[in-house]
Amino acid sequence: MTAKVVPAAGWVRVNAAVNGIPAGENCRLLVVSRDGTREIAAGWIVSEKGETDGTTLDGSAAVDPADVVAVEVQNTEGRTFVTLPCNPALTNVDVCGKLSQRARGRSRNVRDSY
Repeated sequence: MTAKVVPAAGWVRVNAAVNGIPAGENCRLLVVSRDGTREIAAGWIVSEKGETDGTTLDGSAAVDPADVVAVEVQNTEGRTFVTLPCNPALTNVDVCGKLSQRARGRSRNVRDSY
């Protein structure tokens, strides 16, 4: 996953590219705040094409830009597939980086997104 978080007046816009999630999963793109609160920015059901080619999403969340610490993908049952840390002092466009993915029980590091 790669994600771009853009601050707005008291909230954020999010653009994310997600791949490696199994087809049929009902997923949510979440913005995680400093206190651990998670706000839904987007949701989708992963298609077969999305499993192989990835999915690009645009969304927004009512999280103060200064409180954003991560962007995450979870299914509706609460399984976390990806957590992508972001700059904790978001003042401009932030491309979140250094993800850890636990999809299908595997753990792998993907290139730094900065």
